[in-house]
Amino acid sequence: MVGSSGAVRADVTNGSVTGRGLTGAVNASATNGGRLDRRGRGGAGRIKLGTTNGGVQLTLPTTAQAQITASCVNGGVSVANLSLEAQGTTSRRRIDAKLNGGGTRIELDTTNGGSRSRAK
Repeated sequence: MVGSSGAVRADVTNGSVTGRGLTGAVNASATNGGRLDRRGRGGAGRIKLGTTNGGVQLTLPTTAQAQITASCVNGGVSVANLSLEAQGTTSRRRIDAKLNGGGTRIELDTTNGGSRSRAK
């Protein structure tokens, strides 16, 4: 998926989902990993990424405003170069935080893999 401004839904059984330059709502699930490169400030709709076997990677601009929830069963959750304000319990397997005061709802979930969010 590249450069869509509307809502996007993608479900893959054997493979991964990669999105770049998406500015609308995203609901994507994959059996073996997913990646999303989000540009713009957000606010256009919820982002939900989930995997069963593989990691989830989300890239956001440092100016994005979001409420981020990331969790994994087997693996870790990491955030790089984004200033998050924790909301509730944060551990190596779960993050619930606001980015730049909150905004677009972002949910990242994986069973066997990690979740990584970083700045673009």
